[in-house]
Amino acid sequence: MVKKLFAYGFVRHSLALISPDILQIILKALTALVTAKILGPENLGFIAMLGLIVSYGALFQAGITDGIGLKVPLLIGQKKYQEAEIYVNKGFGGVMTIVSSMAFIFLVAAFLVIDDDLVLFGIVANSICLLIFQVHQYYEAKARLFYNFREVFYSQNILAISQFIFTVTATYYLGIIGVFISILFIYIPSIIYLKFKKKEKVHFKWDFETNIELIKLGFPILILGLIVTLFTT
Repeated sequence: MVKKLFAYGFVRHSLALISPDILQIILKALTALVTAKILGPENLGFIAMLGLIVSYGALFQAGITDGIGLKVPLLIGQKKYQEAEIYVNKGFGGVMTIVSSMAFIFLVAAFLVIDDDLVLFGIVANSICLLIFQVHQYYEAKARLFYNFREVFYSQNILAISQFIFTVTATYYLGIIGVFISILFIYIPSIIYLKFKKKEKVHFKWDFETNIELIKLGFPILILGLIVTLFTT
């Protein structure tokens, strides 16, 4: 019976997408326990507060990413693979342009009004992490959208393990500074795997009309994401 279930592609693909989430939950719980023991509740709250930069900064993509999630599967279903790839590349260009611009403005404002070195370091680290996160998201999204579920499986497992190793190690040796340093590296191994091992390619292309089209498609979904983020934070 089990063999028959695994014979169906959708079952294998579903397990490939779900199992990394289970691993992430386990490793995140272990990471939280270790970092809480080392840093204490006050520092954890401080880290969580600055972590909102990534949570809310990701929403600056204005719905482009969500629009890609709607548009590209439709094109792939129509066997328009080249056009689908163009949308991914142009969407990536639009998102990186918007998010990097907003991050730069935010950093300038932070340096003008904040004089605490630790806070500034945390803001800079999280802002850089936000950009790296966007790069990782698009490499992984391309693999997912083009049904390369095995790549997604390994990518997410690599991310979960990297996050655990980098965060725990850096926190143990460097304390709260180590947490901010670790977020600069947690996505790198997964990006390297997707880009160099599996040859996933995402090119930076800018097209105003395409991005407006994607925003119109994805903005309602973005609003739902904003509501969820507000409730969870």
